[in-house]
Amino acid sequence: MRTASVKRKAAPGLVSFVDHLRVTGDPARVTGDPARVTGDPAPVPSDPAPVPSDPAPSSIARSDYQRLPDGQLELIVRFDERGVGGYVVGPRMHALRKHNDTAQSFLSVRFKAGGAYPFFGRPLSSLIDQLVPLEDFWGEGAEQLSHALARAHGHDARVETLERALAHRLTVATFEPASVPAVRRAVRLLAAAPSLPSVDELAREVGSSARQLRRAFSDVVGVAPKQYLRVVRFQRALRAARRAPATPWSAIARSVGYFDQSHLHAEFVALGGATPTTLVSRGR
Repeated sequence: MRTASVKRKAAPGLVSFVDHLRVTGDPARVTGDPARVTGDPAPVPSDPAPVPSDPAPSSIARSDYQRLPDGQLELIVRFDERGVGGYVVGPRMHALRKHNDTAQSFLSVRFKAGGAYPFFGRPLSSLIDQLVPLEDFWGEGAEQLSHALARAHGHDARVETLERALAHRLTVATFEPASVPAVRRAVRLLAAAPSLPSVDELAREVGSSARQLRRAFSDVVGVAPKQYLRVVRFQRALRAARRAPATPWSAIARSVGYFDQSHLHAEFVALGGATPTTLVSRGR
């Protein structure tokens, strides 16, 4: 099922933490009782298994939701005939694809790498490849948010309601590791680096040891620096292939730091659950 989707910038007070918000579907088509809320809005497993190594393109095409590893965490609110509920998609090291069978509308928040930690109050390494109801983090706050969103009419009102809830979480946040500045600097350095450094080189650049950086990344990003570098390289290769589809895979592999084309292929299958050609044709 294909539905309209619009990306939106975060409010000024959230831009340091949030990459973007996205609204999907038609809010007027939600037919459930607005007083009903549910903490786990989708019948999803708490620890979804990795997708097969190379699913058929047709099976990917039928999936309405796809998350590839990118070092980011996502909060999704689902609106359907059962009501309103939120869940958290943790940092991915395997692709997640889920068929949308009932929801009429979604509202999602994509946090920057290293930007989600204050909103969820725990080391993010516990969320790798996890789908968790929002109430597990926010308790009654999740139920209050669901009620407020059920009363909001239209995408603009929903976005403003969710942004207010996020801004409030910042004011009561208690999880603030001392390593946050070093991690966020490391993430910025990697985003700007023409070629990716080793973990030891990155640690020296931010004034840390490799061991300290591993612990810090696990808390603040959710994955270790080596895993994050792997994900960044994968995303660079994917973007390069989509920008210039005629470029040989061997050239793309060299440009982003893979040993060779076979190494690139193996990483696409391991992280993205499909061959490079399939992932490029699918789009995000």
